[in-house]
Amino acid sequence: MSQPRPANQPRIEVPGCPVYSEKTGTCVFTGRTPEGTALYAINLTKLGPPRRLEPGQQDQKLLSLSMSPDGRFVLFCSDRPVEED
Repeated sequence: MSQPRPANQPRIEVPGCPVYSEKTGTCVFTGRTPEGTALYAINLTKLGPPRRLEPGQQDQKLLSLSMSPDGRFVLFCSDRPVEED
């Protein structure tokens, strides 16, 4: 029997585009929910649910994830508008 999901943990219906860093043990992936698509991360060296990287940010398109060599940054393509200063 599966464990109940905590109320603050979203139901990720379609995970995709995983990238993994051996240096940090972190896997970053996209997760689609009814509200849109967001970035999530899990650390494969520790137990725990995925954590959302940008709370409140939803995208309709989120693709082509790439992890920096040191595992500290993720580059991705999205349809979000450009923020100008």
